[in-house]
Amino acid sequence: MELIEIREIEPEPNAVYYRQKYDGKAHFRSEAIGDFEVPIHFIVETDPLGQKSITASFPKGAEYPLIPLVRLLKERILELHNNGHLY
Repeated sequence: MELIEIREIEPEPNAVYYRQKYDGKAHFRSEAIGDFEVPIHFIVETDPLGQKSITASFPKGAEYPLIPLVRLLKERILELHNNGHLY
């Protein structure tokens, strides 16, 4: 399983500065079922000590076991956030 990219990332309006919500689409590649794209929703929350907590979900579900997909998503989201690509 491979996460190719996360695209069409749109922030949701939010009044809480330490919690950022986003919607987007994730493009995955699997040897078993090929390429597929699913809508995603994720939240990046920063605690008082600066630690990031990421929650990722699939609003319309996914036709693949969710645990590997969520793990890949969280790693990439953290990378995007740390590199300043999420606003």
